[in-house]
Amino acid sequence: VTGVGEIAGGILRNLAVTGVLKVTPQLITGENLRLSSDKLTSKITLLVDLANGRYDIALAGQLGRYFIPGLGIADVKSTLKIVPGPNGIGTRIIGRGEVWVRRLDNSFLASLTNGLPYIETGLVRGGDGIIRFTNLRLRSPGLQLVGNGYQRRNGTVFFEGSGRQARYGPVRLRLDGRIDRPKVDLVLARPMDSLGLRNVSASLVPTASGFTWAARGISTLGPFSGNGAILLPRNGNAVIQIAALD
Repeated sequence: VTGVGEIAGGILRNLAVTGVLKVTPQLITGENLRLSSDKLTSKITLLVDLANGRYDIALAGQLGRYFIPGLGIADVKSTLKIVPGPNGIGTRIIGRGEVWVRRLDNSFLASLTNGLPYIETGLVRGGDGIIRFTNLRLRSPGLQLVGNGYQRRNGTVFFEGSGRQARYGPVRLRLDGRIDRPKVDLVLARPMDSLGLRNVSASLVPTASGFTWAARGISTLGPFSGNGAILLPRNGNAVIQIAALD
């Protein structure tokens, strides 16, 4: 299987499909075909119209203990339909996906989720190769989010959503870039009542050692702004450096 990228190519290595195809002069149909590969188990139902070339393929598959670079190890379940694109050009994939994270390697996300997250989302991939996540919902002990986003052809992601973080309260979040070190924009409505903090916005820009940060908002003492760095040493605790606080 070629032309699907390194990640998908690895999933589909040693691909096998078994089952029965029914062929007539008009149609090719298959029910509950069994697909397997090095990492994927799935059932497939397909219909191919030999007269006009129209096809409709439905898949229900699972990836067990799958390593997602920049995130960790997860169990993935998806139901997808593959159909021709608009005007019969290209291929369109639509469906839903569920992710149960079993090991979270992303230290930034771990600091927000306070535990292993569960993610469910609608999925759409068009002829442009961009995967769009619709009505994505993340649930974890420390963070609840709802939003939308997409993954570009180069593997970078964009996500924008809102929800609630257990320690900091209502939050709006935007991620853009590599999933292991994205650019992050946060807006916290009331992150700490004891200091009178409200309408706090923070921007985190990835660096080789972690992030630089800049923040502004309102406090008991009035408006404030600050900047510094967040250091994320491998196998160590995160360190917040404050370069200025005005």
